Amino acid sequence: MRLTRMMAFFSLCLSLTVSSNILRSDDDPLRPPAIAVENVPAVPPELAERLRQYDNVRSATFQGWSPDGNGMVIQTRFGNTGQLHRVYQPGGRREQITFYDEPAAGGFIPESSEALLVSMSLGGNENFQIYRHDLATGRGTLMTDGTSRNEFGPVSEDGSWLLVVSNRRNQRDSDIFRMSTTAPYEYQELMQVENEFWVPEDLSLDGTKVLLNMYVSINETYPAVLDLETLEKTPIPPPKGATSEKVAFGIVRFSKDGQAAYVCTDARGEFLELAAIDLETFEYTWLAEDIEWDVDGIIVDEVTGHVAFTVNEDGATRLYLYDGENRRSIDTPLGIVEGMEFSPDGTQLGCTIARPDEPADAYSIDIASGDVTRWTF
Repeated sequence: MRLTRMMAFFSLCLSLTVSSNILRSDDDPLRPPAIAVENVPAVPPELAERLRQYDNVRSATFQGWSPDGNGMVIQTRFGNTGQLHRVYQPGGRREQITFYDEPAAGGFIPESSEALLVSMSLGGNENFQIYRHDLATGRGTLMTDGTSRNEFGPVSEDGSWLLVVSNRRNQRDSDIFRMSTTAPYEYQELMQVENEFWVPEDLSLDGTKVLLNMYVSINETYPAVLDLETLEKTPIPPPKGATSEKVAFGIVRFSKDGQAAYVCTDARGEFLELAAIDLETFEYTWLAEDIEWDVDGIIVDEVTGHVAFTVNEDGATRLYLYDGENRRSIDTPLGIVEGMEFSPDGTQLGCTIARPDEPADAYSIDIASGDVTRWTF
């Protein structure tokens, strides 16, 4: 009984102590106006000031190469929003391209170093709109309808059109459209969906086929090939002897000739394995059976057909290059490698590397030597 009374007394003292430190939400000068709170302690100004250096860390992410080979596009914060900048050489100055009020992501239109495709939403509402941003005028032209949610898909090799996933039809289902990169609001419906979520992952070099992936869950996806001339969709089956009826496919990418697809799938066990699938026979060729980690990134060079792929090796990225016969590992700084893209001439691989001891920065990797060069600091 005595112990119970002591515990009750201690609880009462604790509640009184906490209550004395709680201010009304209106009394907290650091509370954002859009947030309503009740019985939440005010953030001490000295703590907010101490955390400022961590809140305001600036990073830079690789967004793509310039089609003329003259540098790369990165996204880095300017003021309170991430904007696009051009960097012409490693360690060079950042030339700001976009000056919008909202965070801007995107990159150059293929075959054009004078215009970019930019994605933005309003106030974080995630109803993304796509703009064509012309460098000569510094102005952006709204290409989508301004109200629905529109997300980037692959862009054609000549840069004249791109694939867009949009819910413009009923504000619920995300259909797939072909959209001009020069004429605003010019949608052509390619695939209408009903209570499914399909993502266009890659476009063949000749612009006739699209690799799609239908996402159900992290453990269940369904890839397919969409013929853009007939609009016929052909499912890609899992390999013979798959361990489960429900199979996960991660990244799917066309080979250079469009006759095969590089995929990562867990069809044979615990890990996402790298495989090449013949799109005529749907036979699988396993390319990295000795790697017992998840393959989480694949990119194919349109010039040489070489494949770069990344593996989540115990929480950090291991990068590999595969030339169709041989595979080699590329030593990168410890961290996470994302956003890979081969340069227009196929000699370099651009990417973002986020390290545990530094913010993310843009890097390039020389394909021949494997040398890693940091572009932003």
